[in-house]
Amino acid sequence: MQKFFLITFISLAGKIACAQNTIQSPFDIYGPQNAPVYKDLKDAIKDNERVYKLNLTNQILDPKLYAKFGKLTNLQALALNNVNITSLPEEMSNFKSLMYFSTRGNEIGSLPKGFGNMSSLMHLEIYDTKLDSLPIEIGYLNRLKIFHIQSNKDTLTLPHSIGYMNALSELLVYNTILDTLPKELSLLKSLRSLTVVQCGLKEIPKNFGKLDGLEELVLDNNSIENLPVSVYHLKNLQYLSIKNNKFSKISDHVCYLKSLSILDARGNSLNEDDINIIKTLLPGCKVLWK
Repeated sequence: MQKFFLITFISLAGKIACAQNTIQSPFDIYGPQNAPVYKDLKDAIKDNERVYKLNLTNQILDPKLYAKFGKLTNLQALALNNVNITSLPEEMSNFKSLMYFSTRGNEIGSLPKGFGNMSSLMHLEIYDTKLDSLPIEIGYLNRLKIFHIQSNKDTLTLPHSIGYMNALSELLVYNTILDTLPKELSLLKSLRSLTVVQCGLKEIPKNFGKLDGLEELVLDNNSIENLPVSVYHLKNLQYLSIKNNKFSKISDHVCYLKSLSILDARGNSLNEDDINIIKTLLPGCKVLWK
C-alpha cells in the first residue's frame, strides 16, 4: 500500500524524479558487488576481461573505439548517458552478460538488430531518443523485467514481438507518442505494472483483461474516453489511474474490480452523482475525482 499512497499524493513526474534520486540507482544494483566502475572507454577496452560495470555518462566517445567495444564480453551494467551519439555500436550484440543498460540524452534514431542478442538483459532504460520503432528482435529479451521509455521525440511503434517478453513485470512509457498499443501486450503474464502516460492514446486494446497479474495501471494524460469491459475483470488490479483523460462516465462494470484500493479519476468530466455511484460499487476503494 505504501507505493500506492505515494502515487496518490505526488505527480508521476515527481515519482520518476524521486526514483532517479534514490541512494542506490539501478546501475548500482547490477553486476558483482564491489566491482569497480570504469568511466573511460579506452581504459575499459585495455582491461576488457575485468570490466563488469561501465558508466560513460557525459563522456565524449571516440568512434574509432567502436570496433573494439564488443571485447567487453563480461560487461553486466552499462550507462551511455549524454554521450552525444546518434546510433548504438553494433558490437553491443556481443554483450551476452549485460543485465542493465541505459541510454539517455542521445538522439538515437534506431536500435541495432543485434540488440535482441543481449539475452541476459533485465533492466532497460531508453530516454530522449528519436526512435520511430523498436526492432522486432527486441522480443528475444526474454529475461527483461523492467522496461522504461521516456521522452522519445518521434511517434513510436511498439512491435508485436513485445508479447514474447515473458519475464516483463514493469513497462513504463512516458511523454512518448504511440500510434497504438499492440494487442500482444495481453500476452505478458508476468506484467505487474503498466504505465502509459502522455502518449496520445485514444483507446486501449480490448483484450487487456488477459493481464491477470496486473496490479497497477496508469493511463494519465491521454485522450481516452472509456475502458474496454475486459479491463474491469482484472482481478488483481489494486491501483487504477485515468487522470486527465476524456471520461464522462465510468462503466458500472467497475464493480468487478474487487481488489482495487485506489481509483484516481481526477481531470475528467465526471459529476458527483457518477462518483457516488462508483463509491457505492467499490466500497473498499478510495476514489479521487477533484
